[in-house]
Amino acid sequence: MNQNIDIPGLFLPAHLRLGQTNWREYRHAVETICRLHGVDQNLQFSQAWAESPTACPTSDERAKERDEWLRKEELCKAIITLNIRDFPRFGIQAGRRFDASGVWKRLVEMHTKKRRCWEGLLAWVRPLTSLEKLLLFVVLALLWHLFMVASELRGGMRRSY
Repeated sequence: MNQNIDIPGLFLPAHLRLGQTNWREYRHAVETICRLHGVDQNLQFSQAWAESPTACPTSDERAKERDEWLRKEELCKAIITLNIRDFPRFGIQAGRRFDASGVWKRLVEMHTKKRRCWEGLLAWVRPLTSLEKLLLFVVLALLWHLFMVASELRGGMRRSY
């Protein structure tokens, strides 16, 4: 394979680099670039060269497969990590000991919303409109006024003036 890599071609436009609010766009862009460079398998599998479909490979064939996989692995990791705006904030390590699928899996876990059991209970509640807030305030004010009047009447009956 061609060893010359178009480094500027690995960088996404600034608005697609991973920041605090654009996970979906970043994910789609990275998956697309990896597919274009032929390294999309590296996002899902680690060390796929070990389960190669080659029937009875020689040690030279196995070494070539391994070297090719490792080259693609580094390319995939570069695509993932070079397109993160504030890399240290995510607390991800991407050195030689870490494979691309592990780095990608960690990013996916960080950005997958974990649902708590009580979150579904209020899912049907929508935010109040301005008019609804005003009406709620008026109703609460009337209830407060009725409570005050009732407490005065009750207190007034006990007191003798």
